[in-house]
Amino acid sequence: MQTITHNRGVRIAALLAACAIFAPATASADPVADFYKGRTITFINPFGASGSYGQMLRLLAKHMPGHIPGRPNGVTQFMPGGGGIKMTNYLYNIAAKDGSIVGLMYDNMPSAQVLRPDRGVKFDARKFGALGSFNRGEVGVLALWKKTGIASISEAKKKLGSLGSTGTGSAQYMVPNVVNKVLGTKFRLVPGYKSTGELFLAIEQGELSGVFTNYVTILQSRPEWIRDDRFYWLAQLGSERLPELKDVPLLDEIAATKEDKAVFTFLAKSRVPGKIVITPPGVPGDRLAALRAAFADTFRDKAFRAEVTKAGQTMEPRSWQDAASVIAETVETPAPVVKRVRDLIRPKK
Repeated sequence: MQTITHNRGVRIAALLAACAIFAPATASADPVADFYKGRTITFINPFGASGSYGQMLRLLAKHMPGHIPGRPNGVTQFMPGGGGIKMTNYLYNIAAKDGSIVGLMYDNMPSAQVLRPDRGVKFDARKFGALGSFNRGEVGVLALWKKTGIASISEAKKKLGSLGSTGTGSAQYMVPNVVNKVLGTKFRLVPGYKSTGELFLAIEQGELSGVFTNYVTILQSRPEWIRDDRFYWLAQLGSERLPELKDVPLLDEIAATKEDKAVFTFLAKSRVPGKIVITPPGVPGDRLAALRAAFADTFRDKAFRAEVTKAGQTMEPRSWQDAASVIAETVETPAPVVKRVRDLIRPKK
């Protein structure tokens, strides 16, 4: 009995020793940290280095890696082309799916997927790994210079006003074009301006009556226009009214029929994503979870928040769940609505 007890004791002691050796290593092992340690994450922007997209992504590439296990480095890459489609296609079809590449998706990519599949779209936006968004989108405004005397949609049905745009594919053109067709306004659409800055100059010089653009664009580039109350604000396009323009109706509130309301609701969906940050589809679950947590932590980072504020940008992030829901709701818009919008946005002949 003593020998048996001794052998059993030896075996138990050996087992405990083995556990003592291996348990600490197992407990401290972190495959996500091991993957990212010494690695560089590439943050890809769908446009050039200038502009709010480039500015915000550079700040994310600077601060977010410090919140990822393994503390990798971050670099920014710019991939303009196709109005955001080139980068989105790259992320979906070519980019490494290991968690080493992150992209900033242009807001209208989900709507472009269903609205313009013939324009080279080769992705399903629902399959990207959403990390969250910078904000909750930008509300568009239909703004007419007060000198025109056109103070409402009703008056715009009687008086001729000219609205400029950088091209027929921009929201500056497409939205007023739809407003003309659905609400019966008489806006004369003038595409071909090289930039929004040039368009704004044309308004100041009396060449144009106004513009459809983001409210924040006017606020940042021509704050004196708002300060001096130079515009009549005819309507807004977004998910809700701006606090600054609480008495100005949304276009879907003006629309008379259910079908017309659905058109403006769909158009608003291209404005509400709020600069969603995504990974290619197929990133391993543990790494995707780590990236999502790091994204959320970055927006709680005081240093990051201070730099965003200094850059004059706004921040009201969506969670990854909310961002993914916005994408899915847009892509899954009923086909009859998509068809009608597609017909309506064709350039006016």
